Amino acid sequence: MIMKNAAFATPRLLRLLPLAAAILLVACGGGGGSSSSSSGGGSSASSTTSGTASKGILIGATVKAYAITGGTVATTALATATTSSTGQYSLNLGSYTGPVLIALDTTSGTATMKCDNPAGCGASAFGATVAAESDLVLKTVAVSTGGSLSTALTPFTTLATAYAQSLSGGLTAANIATAQAQIGALFSLPDLNATQPIDITGSSFGSDVNAQHYALLNAAIAKLAADKGLTVTGLVNSLVNQLTNADHNGQLLSNSSTTISLASVLDAAKAVAADSHVSGKLDSLVAAATAQDDATANAATANSVTTAAPPPSVNASDLNKAKTFVSSTHTLLQSLRALDNPTVISALKTRYQSLLPYFDPETTGTGNGAELSAVYDSTDAVLSYLGYIATISANDGESHSYGNTDFQAWLNTHYNSNTLQITATGFGFTVSSSTHTAVISQAGGLSYQPMTYGYYCTQSCVLVNAPKGAAYAISVGLLGLSYPDANAVQTSYSLGILPQGSISGSTSRLDLSSLQAASLNLSFASNSNTLSNVISAIQDGELVPSSAEFILQHATLLAGASAGSSNYPYTFVGSVKVDASKATLNTSDGTSSRQILVPSLLQLSGSFSSTAGDSLAASLSISLNTSSTLPLISPAGGSTRNGLYSYQYNNDGTATFAATPPQGTTAVTDYGNIAYYNSVQLRLVTNQTDYPCYGGNAIQVYAVDPVTKAVNSPTINCTSDTTLPTALADFGWGANSNLGTYLLRYYLGLNLEGTGTYLPAAQGDFNYSSTSVQSVPGVLIDGGDKPSENSSNFAVAAIAASINATINVGGSNTTAAFSLNAGRTAYESGQATVTFTLGNNESISIATAVVNGVSTYTVSDHNGVSVNVSHGSSDTAPVSLTVNGVQQGVIGEVGGVPVARFSDNSLMAL
Repeated sequence: MIMKNAAFATPRLLRLLPLAAAILLVACGGGGGSSSSSSGGGSSASSTTSGTASKGILIGATVKAYAITGGTVATTALATATTSSTGQYSLNLGSYTGPVLIALDTTSGTATMKCDNPAGCGASAFGATVAAESDLVLKTVAVSTGGSLSTALTPFTTLATAYAQSLSGGLTAANIATAQAQIGALFSLPDLNATQPIDITGSSFGSDVNAQHYALLNAAIAKLAADKGLTVTGLVNSLVNQLTNADHNGQLLSNSSTTISLASVLDAAKAVAADSHVSGKLDSLVAAATAQDDATANAATANSVTTAAPPPSVNASDLNKAKTFVSSTHTLLQSLRALDNPTVISALKTRYQSLLPYFDPETTGTGNGAELSAVYDSTDAVLSYLGYIATISANDGESHSYGNTDFQAWLNTHYNSNTLQITATGFGFTVSSSTHTAVISQAGGLSYQPMTYGYYCTQSCVLVNAPKGAAYAISVGLLGLSYPDANAVQTSYSLGILPQGSISGSTSRLDLSSLQAASLNLSFASNSNTLSNVISAIQDGELVPSSAEFILQHATLLAGASAGSSNYPYTFVGSVKVDASKATLNTSDGTSSRQILVPSLLQLSGSFSSTAGDSLAASLSISLNTSSTLPLISPAGGSTRNGLYSYQYNNDGTATFAATPPQGTTAVTDYGNIAYYNSVQLRLVTNQTDYPCYGGNAIQVYAVDPVTKAVNSPTINCTSDTTLPTALADFGWGANSNLGTYLLRYYLGLNLEGTGTYLPAAQGDFNYSSTSVQSVPGVLIDGGDKPSENSSNFAVAAIAASINATINVGGSNTTAAFSLNAGRTAYESGQATVTFTLGNNESISIATAVVNGVSTYTVSDHNGVSVNVSHGSSDTAPVSLTVNGVQQGVIGEVGGVPVARFSDNSLMAL
């Protein structure tokens, strides 16, 4: 069984479905079924029944229809027909409505059959036309309500007819429905009458997996009968005897070494599926489902009775909704797969590769992502300088003019470094105290030169500080800022970017002339003061704004132009809004709390378009509930924490530092961290002959890589001292240490998750000569306001995002839409819903709920159809497919194939 008796060998939904939990299933038809009606009664409308007679395909067999009244079959036929060369028959029932028996027999002696036993039928090969068994009788029962009625004549409809006749009342409409559903459940077959088996001897099998499954089981009956030395009628009768046994009541033996059982039939079906006459044409799902059913039957206790039961009465409308859901999902995924072909992939790859160089900072050369980074950095430098000179004018209340020399001096002090040199030419600046604006009055240019800086060592070490590649030429237009009156006593202040000017490289341009709004707004609810006093208080750490807002609307980035051209094939237009409010957060070391600005709202939106016809619009909104629980924050930089290190002077003249992270903390063990080495030694080398001490004494770090076992012994400082304890005492430690270099941080830095990096901070009276192990505190050198969480301190937030895209491939557009709505309500609880639509296909939504760390996923559509699975569900448990809370099927994996088995036993799969 698949629906009841057999468990799917099924991974969880997320592993089954590659679209972030959508269903990889093929829509395969099926469904339908007989409907109930009162027996007897006349009607002026003509009624017909037609179908296929298959054991294999029966040709020239006589088929008759008989009325059923009160559960009893009439002795006179309503109609008679003969099966065609494809096994088809059609019977005109006239005006009759009600239960009807359709019976086929081969007593005429002229009927033939296509041999569907792969081993052949006597001397005849598989697929040959042979004489039908002379005693073969196939039956089915149905209920005619007028009009057209689909029926089939197979060994399985014959089993259902016999079982229905054995029930109290005989062949009533209710018993007919019960018996056919029971046989369908036993053999995992959909509606026995509505499904028409294919000709399994044919050259192709088509795409209807349910019809293939039906034909495979028919062929299994032929094979099993031959293997047991029985006629088909004899085998069917053997199964009927079990079904109608009072102790079985519609069940069969699961498996038996002495008696024909369910496993006997399924063993034969599995063998037929594997035979070369069939395997190359049979859908892999049918073979996998059959193998799964067979394994389940054989795994049951020997001679035990099956427990198959039809599902509860289903709502046909809801069942169709479930099938439509799977079909729509399949169509959606097929559309995605349509993009997964060499032509499309090649076109997208070419498009991506042509776009990437303009936005990837790792690329080099003129007109690429590195140049775009230069444009961004240059914008930051220019606006920062405008803010600097605006502050001067705001404080003294005077207007000022500045030239290129002033700007260059500021760059040298505040921006240029060993790794970057910016050279300004041609600039002029004006600050007006009357309009409260600081603007570039004369456009200029910047030479943006990345630099290489570092020590390069072979036999000796050399400090290298040289240009890294060519400089980027950046043109700067007439940018400007507005600033508040620094002498006015206010509770809120605003610094704005004026909607004018642009900054350009050779292939990209940041245009600010179309800005709709751009400002930083600070509010101080309980502190009215002048701006100059407020700035001083903020810089001294004495004041935190009660709220802050940054807004940037409609900034435009143009990119991809050829050098010297003003035609830009790529256009981005973006907006940003950030709101923050003052909050008190506990520090991650548990020692204090800090008042900082906590973002309460982040909104991003933007659009991209290209001259190739591509377009994309996206938005993101994240809101944080600052009145609820809040995360932890790292301590302020410069704060100390006891017990982070141990120190010991060794008898061999070396000193050992070891990391001792406090209980409850986690040390990062990446390469370049004392937690990686566990401990390092310091030693004094006298008369160092090469860089950097050249004949003087040098303090060196000695560390052994725990992975490569390589020895590292770089010099961290030169000294005139002749003993290590004296040299270490002369250095000093902590925030003011002249050991606070890159190498010291690399080997002695202790990085604690959620906090930052510490360096040893020995006190002034520390005994560096003691051979006893001493505890050493650490000083935080880069707290950086790092947030962290635990079960008591966490963020409560809501997220909304959307993307709408159009991609032009091969002259045609493909559209896609994506949306996300998510919320976090507790440390390990929250919810998220993702909706995806491709082209005009119906959208599929995936909802996730997390409660106390356990995730539940629901995939659904607009008809209320849903698939539910918990993250903690057993890997072998099937996933329920529900409509309005009622199960309409299950989804699982059969033999590595994702499968949907509906409540009518029909299949859909990839």
